[in-house]
Amino acid sequence: GCDVAGEMVRAAKDKRLYSSVAQQGAAEFLSAEAPGSVNVVIAGDVAPWVGVLAPLFTAAKKALAPGGLMVMTTEEGSLPSLEGLQGPKLNEWVRFAHPPAYVESAAAAAGLSVEMSRREVIRYQGQ
Repeated sequence: GCDVAGEMVRAAKDKRLYSSVAQQGAAEFLSAEAPGSVNVVIAGDVAPWVGVLAPLFTAAKKALAPGGLMVMTTEEGSLPSLEGLQGPKLNEWVRFAHPPAYVESAAAAAGLSVEMSRREVIRYQGQ
C-alpha cells in the first residue's frame, strides 16, 4: 500500500496488514509496478486529495492485469451541485470534489471504464 502522509504509513505498518507500505503518491506507487501485475487497485479516499485523476488512472491501467479491477471513492462535499463542472473543484473542506461525468471521461481517456457508480456516505464531516 501507499500514502503520502508519514503518520498514515506508520499506522499501516503497525497494523501489519500490508506486505509493504511506501510513503508516496498512488500514481507514483502504481507506476513502479510491473505492467499487468496487479489484479485489484483499491483507491479509497485517494481522489479527494489528488484532484486531477488522469495520472492515477493512467498508472492503474498500466499496472492492472487484463480483467483487473479498480475500486475507488470520490467526494462531493456539500457543493450545491457538481452538474456542469468540467473537472475537480475544491469543496468547503479543502478536498477535491469530482463530478461523475469527469470521473467517467478521465477513466475512459486512460482506457478504463466505470462499470458501477453509486452514492454512499463514507465520511461524516464535523461529527
